Amino acid sequence: MNTHELSHRIDAQFVRSWKDTGFRQAIANAKDIFAKAPQKYLQYCDENDEEGFLSDIFSAVCDAEYELPAEHKKSYWQVLGNKEKEIFANLFSLEAFGDEAKLDFLEKDFPEIIEAYGKLKSGI
Repeated sequence: MNTHELSHRIDAQFVRSWKDTGFRQAIANAKDIFAKAPQKYLQYCDENDEEGFLSDIFSAVCDAEYELPAEHKKSYWQVLGNKEKEIFANLFSLEAFGDEAKLDFLEKDFPEIIEAYGKLKSGI
């Protein structure tokens, strides 16, 4: 939890992910990818997401249309900037923990998000 909250601080002070149109568009595009195989992502979370980082990312991507172990309510995702802030913090946390398996999974299915995130990080 501390790593996730520290990630929010880094974002707020240095990155400002919610202002990046490329990151926002990548997240919007990911919704269609998720919608094509939601059970794949729900099952992956059920089997691999002990800390909740992935399920929070997927909750943002699908606008809380599916029940995930760690998620925010639909109304939270409707607030401008919240998706970007949470996805940034969760990706940063996965990196901080060195969770290559989950990052590889995300890169394979959501390369646009990972690429946009990488560009955001390059400014730190």
